[in-house]
Amino acid sequence: EQDIRENMKDILELFFDKIYIAENGQEGLDIYKGNIIDLVISDIQMPIMDGLQMIENIKKIHSDIPVIITTAFNEQDYFIRSIDLKVDKFLLKPIEQDSAKEVLFSIATMINNRLKADELEVRKIQDKINRVSEHIVAEITESYQNPCLVYTGDKVRYINDSFCSLFDAEE
Repeated sequence: EQDIRENMKDILELFFDKIYIAENGQEGLDIYKGNIIDLVISDIQMPIMDGLQMIENIKKIHSDIPVIITTAFNEQDYFIRSIDLKVDKFLLKPIEQDSAKEVLFSIATMINNRLKADELEVRKIQDKINRVSEHIVAEITESYQNPCLVYTGDKVRYINDSFCSLFDAEE
């Protein structure tokens, strides 16, 4: 519904830099496929493709995408299907601005926490790569029979045993 989309857009602009708006489920799916999206908010009842069908298709592409469903319906079948699709939050119509802000803040916090977790995982992987790299450099350095010195910038990283023997250097 046009008025609900406009009101939601005003609220969303408080939390997100870029907002895409679709008038139906197929348009929403097409937008999702063509852009990097952090959050999907969908009504259940939409023309062409309903919200649950759209979410099902989106979840096939990116199973962890946060999803908020807006609906005026209290039918159990919709909620069960929404739970099966791992919908994160629900907003019942008429949508109150305070409840929308609360839900969006909760989702924004969840997205932020996921990003932090992803960054931590990347740092852990980078640390492992660095340790393996250091080990490889040390092994290569020791494999040379001639004196060998490895440095980066103005810092000595490795000196092999041949270098230490030649210059009476201690480890």
